[in-house]
Amino acid sequence: MKKLRWGAIIRVIISVGLMVFLLTQIHLEELFQHNLDPGLFAIGILIFWGYMLAWALRWWLLLRGAGENVPFGTLFRTHLLGVFLSLLLPDMVGMDVGRMQEMSRVRDNKVGVVSTVLLDRLLGLGTLIMTALVSLLVLGYQYVGTTVLYLIIVLAVGLIVGWLVFFNKGLMKRFGWLLNLPFVNRFASTIKSLYVALHQLQAKRRVLVWAVLMSEVSTLLAVTAVLFLARALGDHTDTVFFYIMMPIVWVVVALPISIGGLGVREAAYVTLFTQVGMDSSLALALSLMHYGMQVMVGVVGGLLWVYASLQALRHPHTDTSMPQDFAAGENRP
Repeated sequence: MKKLRWGAIIRVIISVGLMVFLLTQIHLEELFQHNLDPGLFAIGILIFWGYMLAWALRWWLLLRGAGENVPFGTLFRTHLLGVFLSLLLPDMVGMDVGRMQEMSRVRDNKVGVVSTVLLDRLLGLGTLIMTALVSLLVLGYQYVGTTVLYLIIVLAVGLIVGWLVFFNKGLMKRFGWLLNLPFVNRFASTIKSLYVALHQLQAKRRVLVWAVLMSEVSTLLAVTAVLFLARALGDHTDTVFFYIMMPIVWVVVALPISIGGLGVREAAYVTLFTQVGMDSSLALALSLMHYGMQVMVGVVGGLLWVYASLQALRHPHTDTSMPQDFAAGENRP
């Protein structure tokens, strides 16, 4: 518990420290001087919700591949709850733990559920890394420097090699001795079951191909949403730079070193976008607006979770795993 407490304290210090540092580098009045186009802003919000739907659909495809016919309404509510928890914990950790916990509560195949969340996250990170790599190689790495290019190449190679090694049963058997280590041996059977579930899921090529395609769609939607937010703020940075920079931003934010990515995301925005001509105050404002959209989605998820919990208290013998207003769309993908 002490380690968890200190870890949380360190992440708060990093988030607050980075935000304070960034705010000292600009004049606060510059942060609020940008006019906002409400029409473009509204389009950005709609596209961001489209991104959330596409991401949830990717997870839904994986759950179907694992034999879990979860109504999409139930899954989407769970997905939004994950977004809510990502605001309170390290971004990736909060999102995934929330989804695992809530979906496992309403499904019997808990190992299968966990395997889909892990594979969903792996596909998401893989898509970001590969999109960043292709963008840098095709559109130009000179805008961010060779250091970033090399880092993305290392991550891409590590991802590919890790995938090939992890899903090679022959190679993995050589590491079986790790399950006999003290403490680890308590969870040996669970780890084995999870590995089998992951291996079976990734072997379903058709499901995997559709999930990868949906992952790319969700990534492009997410970048486009940020692009419209930038245009709403009056920014005229070349469109192509958003498809170079944003995947890199999300790879950085995936590091579990802050609370909800706060501070790290803003530092990444300012560092990367100022290299292609964006004003530092506008880059910071854009990052905060992006975070604001995530907060908006998370709040909706939190409210839906509270509603479902209250329904469960009022009707303890009724299945309230999803809000009633989602029921009408439960059979729609």
